Amino acid sequence: MQNFVIIAVFLALGALCKKLFSLPEKAPIYINNFVINIALPAVILLKLPQLPLNKTVLLPMLVPWLAALPLVGGTVWTARRLGWSRDVIGALILLVLYGNSSYFGFPMVRAFFGDAGMPYAIMFDQLGNFVMLAIFAPLILARFNTGDKPVSALAVLRRIFGFPPFLALIAALLLNGIVYPPLLATVLGWIGLLLAPLAMFIVGLQLSWHVPDNLRRPLLLVLTMRLAVSPLLALLMCALVGHRDLAARVTVFEAGMPTMVTAAIMAMTANLAPRLCTAAVGFGLGFSLLTLPLWFVLTQWLFS
Repeated sequence: MQNFVIIAVFLALGALCKKLFSLPEKAPIYINNFVINIALPAVILLKLPQLPLNKTVLLPMLVPWLAALPLVGGTVWTARRLGWSRDVIGALILLVLYGNSSYFGFPMVRAFFGDAGMPYAIMFDQLGNFVMLAIFAPLILARFNTGDKPVSALAVLRRIFGFPPFLALIAALLLNGIVYPPLLATVLGWIGLLLAPLAMFIVGLQLSWHVPDNLRRPLLLVLTMRLAVSPLLALLMCALVGHRDLAARVTVFEAGMPTMVTAAIMAMTANLAPRLCTAAVGFGLGFSLLTLPLWFVLTQWLFS
């Protein structure tokens, strides 16, 4: 409960600073770079080597991939049936497919499951969400934004292997079972502590609560797919393979995260329904503060 309050406080601080102060235009970019390139790799290097490498780690890694087809298929079918524009459909795919499993997900997992849930959250985010983002997001942008150049396989590989958290993941897997010297563990721990407050502060800076009338139904589709359908798919997959452990509970929880901020920014940069993107991030975060505790309680009851 204490960690949940801290998350809410830093979200509010970010939103308040956005409203009251004229921050430098590049301030969020600098904070984002620190979180992505330093704080997040520190958490991965600290937590992941302690995770036993067995079949339980496959669940959080595979669920995002297996859920992708029904999520995208249902979204595109609904959008085309309702006659929505090409730019809205392109934005919807990105907004529905990618959840905020690191910036928002890691602090929330730590708040509800403690440090024991973090390795599974890292596997879900890095080998699930991030690799999918690196491979498919450029292809989606190229498909729905006619101004984009074709995406080469080399560019995708550069994106994956040039991403510091992914490199930290590879290093952490190679260091599996290692015990760090106390000083190094302390340094990584202190750096990792900055992840949650800074990530929530950045998210607070980007909150938007305004949505035009013509985008309300697409927004409702995003919220339904991300906060209800995605975790339900994960829950069904866990039940089908008979997983009822902590890995399963964290997987369902991570699957219920709201829209990934990075995916929304990528869509806005390509001019794919930018007002829908900002609204999806803002409303998704707001409603997820209600839905995530419900999924936590539900999985605790079903998997007890």
